[in-house]
Amino acid sequence: MKPNLRALYREAAKVLGTLLAMVVVIATIGCGDGGGDGAEDTGTLIEASVSWPDPQTRNIDISPDDTDNDGTLDVFLTDKDVTIEFVNKPVVPPDPTGGSKPVPSPTDVQVQSYTIEYFPAPNNLSAPALITQQFNHTFVIRANATVSRGDILVVALASVSEFVQKLAAAEQNPPEYTAHYTFHMENLPFNQSMTVTLDVPISFADFIEGN
Repeated sequence: MKPNLRALYREAAKVLGTLLAMVVVIATIGCGDGGGDGAEDTGTLIEASVSWPDPQTRNIDISPDDTDNDGTLDVFLTDKDVTIEFVNKPVVPPDPTGGSKPVPSPTDVQVQSYTIEYFPAPNNLSAPALITQQFNHTFVIRANATVSRGDILVVALASVSEFVQKLAAAEQNPPEYTAHYTFHMENLPFNQSMTVTLDVPISFADFIEGN
């Protein structure tokens, strides 16, 4: 895709490219209080990172397109997914010296739901505020395993509609956001809650198809 406002977004694309590799990982276990003792007790650490099969997918289109200029819409808006990789590993790495000190082993963890908060990028502090979205999504991350999910929403159509309405009212330029994920999980053997957070940079605009 290429944005209609190419000059405006040339610098934004550079910023997003820099942020693309940024991964924020926080793993906590407890009773919803954000404590970390439970992670040490159970030995489970979940890491999450974002993968963009096509870097342009971080561009969120806010308008359907008439690519043939024949008055008929050829490209319709849909929910936008992102691929996120989850790694389940020991919270304490194995002793490289081969020592006999016992180390808690990781356990299976089940993702139950996730929320997305949309924070304007530092250079877009006047961007329209968007409602936090919550989605039920259940899958298991086995101990010592990696799970790649390509069906995690980054922006739903409802958020696109909300953005467009507020943008028109505020007459703002299309801004950049950080999609802040909170994944709500449960450590299966211990029935303890777990949260993992991840920040994903995205950009809203009226994008058009390009070669």
